[in-house]
Amino acid sequence: MKQVHKMRFLFTIFATLVFLSVNFLLCASQSVIASGNETDRFALLAFKDRITSDPFGVLTSWNDSSHYCTWIGVLCIRRHPSRVTVLNLRAMSLTGSIYPHIGNLTFLQNLRLSNNSFNGEIPQEVGRLFRLQFLYLTNNSLQGEIPNNLTGKIVCTKLIYLFLTGNQLTGKLPTQLGSLYKLVVNIPPEIGKLSRLEFFQVSGNNLSGTIPAQLFNISSIYLFAVTGNQLHISVPPNVGNALPNLRSLAVGGNLFSGSLPTSISNVSGLSQLEFSRNQFTGHVPPNLGSLQDLVRLILGENQLGTGEADDLNFLSSLSNCSHLEVLALTGNNLSGQLPDSIANLSTKLTKLYMGGNRIFIFGKIV
Repeated sequence: MKQVHKMRFLFTIFATLVFLSVNFLLCASQSVIASGNETDRFALLAFKDRITSDPFGVLTSWNDSSHYCTWIGVLCIRRHPSRVTVLNLRAMSLTGSIYPHIGNLTFLQNLRLSNNSFNGEIPQEVGRLFRLQFLYLTNNSLQGEIPNNLTGKIVCTKLIYLFLTGNQLTGKLPTQLGSLYKLVVNIPPEIGKLSRLEFFQVSGNNLSGTIPAQLFNISSIYLFAVTGNQLHISVPPNVGNALPNLRSLAVGGNLFSGSLPTSISNVSGLSQLEFSRNQFTGHVPPNLGSLQDLVRLILGENQLGTGEADDLNFLSSLSNCSHLEVLALTGNNLSGQLPDSIANLSTKLTKLYMGGNRIFIFGKIV
């Protein structure tokens, strides 16, 4: 009987020790998580403090009445409990600046702030986000230069998507972008290393300087859009052979010069060719009719044409472009009699602009 009591006593002591140990471990674990909680929570609240206008009340849920992983636009995943991996506030009509404390969200992989009214500069602290893969800042009012440490040696090495269009960013694009071998989407000689680049889109900024020639040798590119900047370069004559997958080539509103490359007619899948408001000279390539998927051909406001009778010969070949909807040739130096082949253009053509040239119809300038 004494042996039974002794066994029960020992079992009680053992159970008590186990209970105390488990509770100690739980408390320690909660303490560690709480530490992580405070870092991310404080970073989010600091971000909120810089928002000056929130017309939809999106950030009203950002308070201590609920865990921050449940706040609108905030996502945490099980693999890293209580650490923010996604901050998605796109198209929320938010106004304010991006607070530097955002760099403390060190587990952040996806930052989407596009289509708002964020102003000021992109904080250097974004460069701390070494896990960042998606950075969407398009269509805001951001100014200044792109931070160099955004692409430094130890930061943002996992970056895949970079969207900066529709802001007022100035200066040169950081050369370090060439070290981001995983970049698929969107930039100084090092960009030629990005052999998988498919989508190059930097339209609507005040970028200046030249576009590196290496960019025109990345055959995987299917969209090339740099409209509305102050970039200058001559389009390489072999661009049509080097970029066979192009679907859209848009360089309007820059300082491009030289002649239009005849090789562009080799890009059979091209649907949009937009070269307006530049300084292109010489003939329009005569064989554009081989672009049978062409929908928009916009060449206005250049210095195209030589004043010779053959300036308009290219129009005859365009009769093969059965999908053509827009043809814009205004404000050039094109000269000559409007050919009868103009009547053979696509039946889908809805917009035809030819003013501001020296094109004749029955002896009168159009």
